[in-house]
Amino acid sequence: MARLTGSSDEKDLETMTVNIFLDLWKNSDELFNEIRPAAFIYKILLQHVFNYLKGQGNEDRALLLRNTLLIDPFHYLHILAPREDRDPPKDPPGL
Repeated sequence: MARLTGSSDEKDLETMTVNIFLDLWKNSDELFNEIRPAAFIYKILLQHVFNYLKGQGNEDRALLLRNTLLIDPFHYLHILAPREDRDPPKDPPGL
């Protein structure tokens, strides 16, 4: 997580780790019913990383991660740039 967030603050990293485990525990039914549990864990981890970066005002690092990591950018759009008028694009007709 330190590499993703760029943080070396042990207290912040510890708090984030505990919060991730709490989220996984709260969503354990969904976690164990997923076909790919590792992808679910990755999704939870990234949500916490992006929320942390947003809270730190580090939008540049969040954008770098969004452009680098294997994620669906529309899933994290509300975290990176919340705007009421922004929606994911609609599928083209016929799909």
